[in-house]
Amino acid sequence: MEKLHDCHVHALSPELLQIWRNRGVPISRPSSHYTDIDTILSILGAQSIDLISVGYFFTSPGMYSGADGRERLSAENDFILRCSARRPERVRPFVAIDLLMEDPVGEIERCRRINPKLGVKIHAGVSRLFLSEPEHRYRLRTVLDQAAQANTPVLLHFDNQDPNFGRRDFSLLLDSVLVDLPPLELRLAHLGSRGGRFSPQNLEVLNAFLDRQRRGKIPEGHQFLFDFSAVAFQENAEDIPPLTPQDVTLLNEYFQAVDPDILIFGSDYPLYTSAEYARILMNPLGIDLNALHQLTQK
Repeated sequence: MEKLHDCHVHALSPELLQIWRNRGVPISRPSSHYTDIDTILSILGAQSIDLISVGYFFTSPGMYSGADGRERLSAENDFILRCSARRPERVRPFVAIDLLMEDPVGEIERCRRINPKLGVKIHAGVSRLFLSEPEHRYRLRTVLDQAAQANTPVLLHFDNQDPNFGRRDFSLLLDSVLVDLPPLELRLAHLGSRGGRFSPQNLEVLNAFLDRQRRGKIPEGHQFLFDFSAVAFQENAEDIPPLTPQDVTLLNEYFQAVDPDILIFGSDYPLYTSAEYARILMNPLGIDLNALHQLTQK
């Protein structure tokens, strides 16, 4: 595992970290473990990482009420871009957008002028993105089209926190959003659902993907990758309970059923370091991380 690439690592600007402290968000590590890229790299145990912005926090209703949310989102993206510029050989930035904000494509283009090798993170839950809404599908399609043309990978936190989220959403993504778009690298975070344990929503999305794959109904040319960050917990982490023995059995069954070429490793740091999460996946789950499709820096 000396060449481990962690595709799902978070860092927070000092300003955002203080806001989270004030809101009572669990902060279990020293401040530098959230804000300093050199400290983060020194403790992770990964050779290279994709560093994910959480700037969408500032444009989400109920999370941040200031009138400067768009400016704050951009500032958080700039923080991630500065972290990457400090260690470009090891860190690829993924900037955040809110699909429902004004001109999300403009924010991506602004960031790309700073670092053309960036990726994009979209959080459907925080943005309250519902693919059942035609306007939301149009906005997502517009961003994905731009990303595809620029050869930019997109990390999509797909679960929008609707209790009915699942197979229908995956079908809408394939049939109404991705159809006829140029080839795109699309990563679905947390095995297609949300972080914080393997869930029924994971099963909905994974079963929908496997069913479409068996029938040859995945849109041609696109590269689907599933990161499995924050789905396997051996011990409590940031107040998230560990997997039950039944969860472990079911999750392992899906690891066996899915082509390893579409699985990529992610820790969702600061929940776990890369090394900590890798040990959990290898024991007790028995996942051979060396057999998986590991992305390298581009």
